[in-house]
Amino acid sequence: LSRRARWQKIAREASRQSGRLDVPEVEGVTTLTTALLASPKDALKLLLWEGARQTTLRSQLPSREDPPQQIVFAVGPEGGFTVEEVEAARHAGFVPVGLGPRILRTETAALVVLSILGYALGDLG
Repeated sequence: LSRRARWQKIAREASRQSGRLDVPEVEGVTTLTTALLASPKDALKLLLWEGARQTTLRSQLPSREDPPQQIVFAVGPEGGFTVEEVEAARHAGFVPVGLGPRILRTETAALVVLSILGYALGDLG
């Protein structure tokens, strides 16, 4: 099995286990520029960046009453995004947001954001 096929299988099994009707599509590995340009135009686009001191994830959370159709969030690699990458993301419509004073590992940050968004939209708790 290729990595992508393995990840898609994991997404399918996790969806089934959690009672989710739709299965998230696992896309292939690509460059950041390609991913930014491929993001849906009308989606809520968030970029997790430790340099975002003024704008927090909390301030950008969607409401349950008017949720976005799609949410795209970018989590940086170990060491974080460069200033140039953040500017490219801004140009593509992403809002750089911080999670507070803690620096989280990439895989942890993704789970934290998914959990926060799930709670904010009424999928959790």
